[in-house]
Amino acid sequence: MKSTIFRLKGWPFLCIMILLLLAGEVKGAEKARVQEAFVVNSQTDLLLYFRVEGAISPEMEKGILNGIPVTFAFFVELHEYQEQKGLVQVASRNFRHSLHFETLKEEFQLERTEHAKELVRVKEFAKAVRAMEVVHDLPVASLAFLKPGSRYIVKIKARLAKEYLPEKFKNVMTFIKMWDFETKWQELGFTMAPALPAEEEGVKPSLSR
Repeated sequence: MKSTIFRLKGWPFLCIMILLLLAGEVKGAEKARVQEAFVVNSQTDLLLYFRVEGAISPEMEKGILNGIPVTFAFFVELHEYQEQKGLVQVASRNFRHSLHFETLKEEFQLERTEHAKELVRVKEFAKAVRAMEVVHDLPVASLAFLKPGSRYIVKIKARLAKEYLPEKFKNVMTFIKMWDFETKWQELGFTMAPALPAEEEGVKPSLSR
C-alpha cells in the first residue's frame, strides 16, 4: 500500500492523503479492471481520475469498426467512515461513455455524460479507445460537504451497459459473452486534513511517498 500526500495551492488550502487500495486479481476473459485512480481538489470540488484497462476485447474492436455502438456504465460512490456506523455512503455518481463509428464519415463519435453529455469526434481508433477508458475531472463532492479530519473511501466500478446494445444483438448470447465485462470495485481511501496555515500560502504542489 502506498500513501501520497498532495499539497494543493488555492483556497481553502486543503491537504489530501491518498491511500490507494490495490484491487485483487480480476477474473474474466479480458480481466477488465480500474487502474491509475487518484483524487485531487479544485478550489470547490473533490475531483476523481481513473482509467479502465482490459475492457475492449478484439471481438469488441471488430464490432466497433463495423458500426456497432458500445456503451460503458460507470459507478462511483463516496463513503465516509463514522465511528458509530462504520462506512456510510454520502454521495454517488453514475454516468456512461458511448462510442459509435460513423462508417460513412470514417469518424468515431464519443459521448461522455459526466460532462453535460460532452461529444468528442476523433479519426484514430486508439484515441477513441483512450477516450472511452479514461475518466478525468469528475466532481465527486463539494469540498464544503467534506469534513476536515474525516476518513473517506471512493469506490469505482465499470461494466458493459448491455441495455444500450442495439435490439437485434441483445439476445445473441455468444455475442454478449464475448463483449461482456464488469470490473471489481476499486477502492481509493483518503483523509481530509485541516486547511494549511496562512504562512504556507503560495507553496507549490509537493509530493512525498
